[in-house]
Amino acid sequence: QYAEDVSRKALARIGADLDLDARVEDLSMAAKQQVAIARALALNAKVIFMDEPTTALTSTEVDSLLRTIGTLKASGVSVIFISHKLDEVFSVADRITVFRSGEVIGTYQASQLDSRKLSALMTGHDVEFGVPENHIVADAAPVLDMKHV
Repeated sequence: QYAEDVSRKALARIGADLDLDARVEDLSMAAKQQVAIARALALNAKVIFMDEPTTALTSTEVDSLLRTIGTLKASGVSVIFISHKLDEVFSVADRITVFRSGEVIGTYQASQLDSRKLSALMTGHDVEFGVPENHIVADAAPVLDMKHV
């Protein structure tokens, strides 16, 4: 009963409503992440590491996870969020540490950066954003010609 109460409270802290009798291996990726976060909270973790946590999630699940991270931060839990998805990084980060080729480039307040600056720090050069110009040559020979497919 004690373990069940602790589990329920930890899941409630992150807004997760999971069946406590379900086997973790049968849960979705998002639910498995919720279990891992709740487990850390039940153990009074002050820091939680998340390495590319949104990779296998739907957009709805990503939104839910990002809200959960906000809840964790508000309750005093630090989250180390590792990602290449800059919009997600900016949505949760207070500070951003940039690595390039395994070396720390620097740590910055998120408010000091935008996507262009962060991309330049990550790659070592300016990165162009937007849709590239169409360079199709009208009289070029076809690369692939298919019929009756």
